[in-house]
Amino acid sequence: MFKFYFKYINIPHYEDLVSEMQPHILKLVNDNNLSGFHHINMDDFFKKCPKVNEYFTSKNIKLECIAIIIAEPNTNLGIHKDWQDDNNALALNMEIINCRKNYTAMFFCENEKEAMKILTTPKGSKFWRIFDTSKCYLISEFNLTNPVLFDTLKIHQVRNTTNERRISISFRFKNKDAEIFDILLEALFWRSTTAAAAPPCCSPATTWETSRPSASGCC
Repeated sequence: MFKFYFKYINIPHYEDLVSEMQPHILKLVNDNNLSGFHHINMDDFFKKCPKVNEYFTSKNIKLECIAIIIAEPNTNLGIHKDWQDDNNALALNMEIINCRKNYTAMFFCENEKEAMKILTTPKGSKFWRIFDTSKCYLISEFNLTNPVLFDTLKIHQVRNTTNERRISISFRFKNKDAEIFDILLEALFWRSTTAAAAPPCCSPATTWETSRPSASGCC
């Protein structure tokens, strides 16, 4: 993918899926005192969330992994992009709690390679962290009022500007990106949500940075 950043996806009964996932994920987070980025056990997840399993099965979507992202109150996670194969860079993100007043910011970065370094989460997941944010410019942003399909190889940042913890869930695919486009997006329609360069009006990344960066593997 080159220009695709993200698109909202229409999933029937989205609220029912969120309600089904919430008890399991919140118990997992609270029992293990989790923060940041964490992979979760897929078998256990689908046993407790059969409606979510049914949705992916009905679409013939095969999952590589499932992750949860916890952003503490009034904390912006570090600007980064994920460590993914070029043909398997898409993720489908959904809300668990407090994802509708908070946004994920998407950036364009000049001299991207010079601005990045490889880091690893405590659980061993690699990601590209942007250390020189002076050349990063805000392209767009999204919340999780609806599920969002986005390119994890585009530079992004989870922001939590509220006094409550923000938790989202991210589904990663075994299907190649081209197949996921065919399954989840209407033909050609996905090209409407694109960005190729940073126009002069874009905001610099420093607008969104805080003094509390966190090791995060994805949005």
